Amino acid sequence: NVVSTRSLAVDSSKIAQVEATEGASNPEAYRHNGFHAKFLLGPGYASYGVSNISSFDSLALSGTSYMLQLNTGFAIEENLILGANIGTSFTSEPNISASPDILTEKRLTGRTLGLSTWGPSLTYYTRTNYFMTAMVGAATAIYEDTRQAVSVKNGFASGLAFGREWWQSENFAMGISLNLMYSSITLTDLELLIKTTGGDVKDSDFRMSQLGVYLAFSVAYK
Repeated sequence: NVVSTRSLAVDSSKIAQVEATEGASNPEAYRHNGFHAKFLLGPGYASYGVSNISSFDSLALSGTSYMLQLNTGFAIEENLILGANIGTSFTSEPNISASPDILTEKRLTGRTLGLSTWGPSLTYYTRTNYFMTAMVGAATAIYEDTRQAVSVKNGFASGLAFGREWWQSENFAMGISLNLMYSSITLTDLELLIKTTGGDVKDSDFRMSQLGVYLAFSVAYK
């Protein structure tokens, strides 16, 4: 036991010496300074609320969703990154519900809803590499089916992320985070067709809001 304790102490001392040597040779190692780039990918759940649709008091779509994001920027001071966030999320064949319940389909088979977002972001890191990112910007709604792909611009987007990263080398880190995304877009160039017990309902002037929750895995370079 004495030998094992001494061996452990020697090993710990060696690790500390190696880290101290690396820090001395490169004072910027394992620190959040200068240029940053982060790529995020992960699954989640998204809910879309649609308002101002004729014949409905409320209309909602929801389902499993996926997100991609790229965040780049520069440290305005150590651990505080001012950057630009570009992202997209999509929900394939979402479930649909409405009030009153006059729908003849409960799932939008063969159709995909999505969003593209972009805007400035601010990220803060703690000394133990926990981080929080906030983003506010613009959104584009995307709708695809077997016949067409339509995008509508000029919406509002925002996001929050809470997570942690672990250094893999002096300049690379891998992490995991919980991401919350919200957007709201007025759609005037997209015709929505909904099948009901009273016939097809069409509308091309309505508002759609989206709330998404995602568990993302990230790779970061600094």
